[in-house]
Amino acid sequence: MERHHPDFNKENQRLYETKQYIKKILEAGEGRQESFKGNIKEAFENLDYLDSSLSYINILVNAKFIEMTSSDLEHLKRVENKPYFARIDFKSEHSIDSDAFYIGKVSLFKKDTQESLIVDWRSPIASVYYDGRLGEVEYFSEDGKVTGELTLKRQFTIEEGKLVDIRDIDITTRDDLLQSSLSGSADNRLTEIVSTIQAEQNEVIRADLTKPIIVQGVAGSGKTTIALHRISMFIYTYSNKIDPEEMMILAPNHLFIDYISEALPDLGVEQIKQTTYSEYVRNCIGKKIKVIHPDEKLLSLLEGKNEASSELIKWSSSYKGSLDFKEVLKRYVKDIQDEYKVTENFKVEVFTIYKAKNLNRLFFKDYNYLPLNSRVKKIKSVLQSDFKKKKKEMIELIEKKFEDRFDQLYYSMNNTEERRKKVVHLNDQKEKKLERIKQTKSKVVTDFIKEHYPSYKIFKYYQQLMTNRGLLQKYTANELTSDQMEYLLSTSEIYFAKNQYEYEDLAPLLYLQHLLYGIDKKWQMKKVVIDEAQDYSLFQFYALQLSTGTDLFTILGDLSQGIHSYRGLNNWEELTSHVLTRSNYKTLKKSYRTTIEIMNLANELLGHFIPKLDSAEPVVRHGRFPAFQPIETNRDVKRTVEVTLQDIQEQQLKTIAIITKTVEEAKRLKKLLQQVNSFSFQWLKENEAIEQGKVAIVPAYLAKGLEFDAVVLLNLEESYTETDMDIKLLYVAMTRPLHRLEFIGRTPNVFLLNHLNHTKYVIHHSKEE
Repeated sequence: MERHHPDFNKENQRLYETKQYIKKILEAGEGRQESFKGNIKEAFENLDYLDSSLSYINILVNAKFIEMTSSDLEHLKRVENKPYFARIDFKSEHSIDSDAFYIGKVSLFKKDTQESLIVDWRSPIASVYYDGRLGEVEYFSEDGKVTGELTLKRQFTIEEGKLVDIRDIDITTRDDLLQSSLSGSADNRLTEIVSTIQAEQNEVIRADLTKPIIVQGVAGSGKTTIALHRISMFIYTYSNKIDPEEMMILAPNHLFIDYISEALPDLGVEQIKQTTYSEYVRNCIGKKIKVIHPDEKLLSLLEGKNEASSELIKWSSSYKGSLDFKEVLKRYVKDIQDEYKVTENFKVEVFTIYKAKNLNRLFFKDYNYLPLNSRVKKIKSVLQSDFKKKKKEMIELIEKKFEDRFDQLYYSMNNTEERRKKVVHLNDQKEKKLERIKQTKSKVVTDFIKEHYPSYKIFKYYQQLMTNRGLLQKYTANELTSDQMEYLLSTSEIYFAKNQYEYEDLAPLLYLQHLLYGIDKKWQMKKVVIDEAQDYSLFQFYALQLSTGTDLFTILGDLSQGIHSYRGLNNWEELTSHVLTRSNYKTLKKSYRTTIEIMNLANELLGHFIPKLDSAEPVVRHGRFPAFQPIETNRDVKRTVEVTLQDIQEQQLKTIAIITKTVEEAKRLKKLLQQVNSFSFQWLKENEAIEQGKVAIVPAYLAKGLEFDAVVLLNLEESYTETDMDIKLLYVAMTRPLHRLEFIGRTPNVFLLNHLNHTKYVIHHSKEE
């Protein structure tokens, strides 16, 4: 324990007092919860089901109190043993003395004096800790700019409720808390970032919350954790205006959702929706459609068996994700809309309830702002309302008409018996007509709507377009080549026959759903976060903006990791120019994940093959050089892997992954390593959680967004080629480890190491048994 700091005893006492106060708050809170539960029980016992308003309100109020108290207590429990991680002393320009602020994950005040015990890291004053150096500083509060002097910046290491270390930070002092965090294991880094947020990360987290933001961040720059903390900041700032369930994270896959799940409660954002793009579209459409896994196309392209076919696959993916294709659908929907033109009046018997021209005015003009199906629903409601109103008028008109005819008979016929017979007959006619009108129900409206307005599902419309040569030629304005046209028609017919859709069909379907039927309010959002956004197409972003009803997107990605660039983005300017036009744009160039030695080699790879992409700037943390180990036989593989993993474990590294180029290679390796008894292996699939204590075997595309203490890149039969896709895939794999990177393969060439600076990696030759 570091006791040499002059303020150690004072800070230790302060920590003890804070913990004691939290303990009292928790005990009191639990007591209040029991009281609220008792109130609910009493209200139920006194509930008068004939006049239940007061008791019912009592139940609701106490239930809400329990919910609020539970949430607050839960957050306080999480920080009970580590209530804060830093302290700043700030003297505003109009003050004589400095005020001390202890910064943690929640705010806490003494109820009697309102003295601040802990300041929430999201509060305006806390930004001084992240951005400021000792001396003159400023921050922005609700009242405007506040200037003053930062006289102390102090970091605490608190473990299991005990003060372990105190460090004061000045201009020359290195951020030891960051260094300590980066030197640790990958298994808890997501939950510990609050205490080590750096200035450039803090700038993104606190950037204007009223505008969308696009963040280009290199591998290891903390994009994922920044995204989570920005959501937390959003909830903190707009807690009275936005429900967390009106916010959504779109993750690349379920493995990623599982990976971030531990951090969400810690940040108080566990209630936000977490889903994938595919699932979101399914929910909006309201039907579970079969979507071909988005990575199947990538794996097909990686195999690259048919170059001509590969080029058409890339073109099709790019085209369906383009705004050009959005315009094709827009023209198509305009013609679909014309099918909704009514030519007949809405009549009941001989009575005209609503003229066709007025119905068309409603549809094409008055309700033009609504999706087509919503317009039909509005018109149906109007017809039902008018029919109900005019039903009484129709009855009165029928009765008057027959009264006039009765009068006419009375004055025109002298033969009493004949007149009586005609009156009886006329009266029967009247009663029948009146009965028909009275019996006519609102079904007559439903029947009219069904007969005159189309009610196809979006799938029928989409399939009709994509499998009909004439329609496709018409709406693409004959801009496609014959090969492109044939490819779209043939693949669509094959997939639709199996009731399947490509991943790239989802944006068009979502767009059609928005235009034709609208989006359920449950899936309209007020804030959206998209990680690994470089893999999204412009059309995906466009359709998402329409369906969610907001442009408040936090978009994070790295073009260097754009392994789906054939369907995704090649630059962020496309997005800011055509979709999110009011976005802020930020770049994160510092990499906090991996060592200088590993990052230098990864940068060398990008610089050699794709020099236009930005290189990462690793923070000052050294480690071993990446190492290559050759293998020739399967026996070599087993021995080399076992020896390497043992060496990694001796280095006290906990999370380990073996990354292969493809799924097929991962399958081969898993089978081969079954005979290695000293380690347990997990072939990691998309919907699986990472099992502790096991070495993960994972294909490179699935490793994107994850991190491990050590990574072994192992290729048995496959090699990385010099294509952009392979380069980016290899870059993704190389930037997953925090501390150690090993290559195992037939030759260095399989990892393209022969093209790179030989001083940036070493070659080890396995020892014979």
